[in-house]
Amino acid sequence: MLADAEILADLAAIDEERFFESASYYAGEGGVALWGQPTGDEAAYWNDFGDQSTRTIRDPYHSIDGGFEPGGWYQDNTAKPTQYTALLMRIMPALQANWPVNGDVVLAYADRWVEHGALTQPDDCAPSGSEYGVDYGPDGMGGSIAGGGRVPELDGNNANGGNRSRPFGECMLADDFLHLTGHDPLTGAEQGIHRREALPGGRPEAALRPAAALTGLARMVQEATGRHAQKNRKNPRRFPSPCRPGRSRPAQGGARMQTGS
Repeated sequence: MLADAEILADLAAIDEERFFESASYYAGEGGVALWGQPTGDEAAYWNDFGDQSTRTIRDPYHSIDGGFEPGGWYQDNTAKPTQYTALLMRIMPALQANWPVNGDVVLAYADRWVEHGALTQPDDCAPSGSEYGVDYGPDGMGGSIAGGGRVPELDGNNANGGNRSRPFGECMLADDFLHLTGHDPLTGAEQGIHRREALPGGRPEAALRPAAALTGLARMVQEATGRHAQKNRKNPRRFPSPCRPGRSRPAQGGARMQTGS
């Protein structure tokens, strides 16, 4: 499908403000991946700290995640779907290569969300206070009135969280992580996986990354599979597959995932 010229042309011509994936994630100051939608102006952004109605407006200074409560509300709603989207791009190189507008930003944001959560530091803006334009808000020179940060206490809020997880998505994280890395997502131990002859980009399985080099995606999967392992303590050598409830696979040295029929 992604080799179809008409589809590729449609992807290249999308209106980036009409899709949450392309409208919500952007590169801010220094190239950092941030969340927030291009709705409302600078005044609307600051008003939302009092009104708490829009909840999605981008930081007009492009340094922290948007909204009056970074890590909550709609950012929380979209966190898990974004993690699933990032995984799809990583296991489907053609999708990543043809993702319109902001694929690299989506990937960077998903990793940051897993490892850190909401980003509200560093931030040299004054928090919402008594008088707009005097104590906080725009400084009249294109920046903001200086201070100790708008919501510094929310830096790291809701790391790896999300209120819209789905069993299939969590299953995909666990199963495909194992086959993409050759390491058990729970223990980090190398597994004898031969279900796929080669990884995306032509990397042979012999050249898989060591467990110590695994990034935020590993920790995301560890949490997903760890919950299942805790339910099966009576038989520590096996733990249920998150993809197939009631099915099991070896905790060490298994040749492949048991998928059933």
